[in-house]
Amino acid sequence: MSHYTPGDRMAASQKRDEAQSELLAKLIDKLKAVKEADGHSLFDHTSLAFGSNIRTIHYLDNCPTLLAGGGANITLGQHLVLAKDTPLCNVWLTLLRGIGCEVPRHGDSTDVVKELAA
Repeated sequence: MSHYTPGDRMAASQKRDEAQSELLAKLIDKLKAVKEADGHSLFDHTSLAFGSNIRTIHYLDNCPTLLAGGGANITLGQHLVLAKDTPLCNVWLTLLRGIGCEVPRHGDSTDVVKELAA
């Protein structure tokens, strides 16, 4: 999730990224373990996004983003590579609409990500 060049800073960053990934996995496990009154898990009612707003050298394209949970009515379990120049705000717009916010746009969004919409 970082953009350091090779060396000590990169090694420290990789350790931090690994620790954050482990914490994220534990959070997801806990959300799945909590059962709601309707029989579903809390994970099924949660929308979770994990990522970075930059890729490398402060570029704002091709940002790695993990989406999880059933709360936004999106299709999970897939790896998507969106078309070049697709704004990350298209993902946020898809999530917003998935939770019932019928907003016309979000930031520099141009449309929803149709591959995500369930």
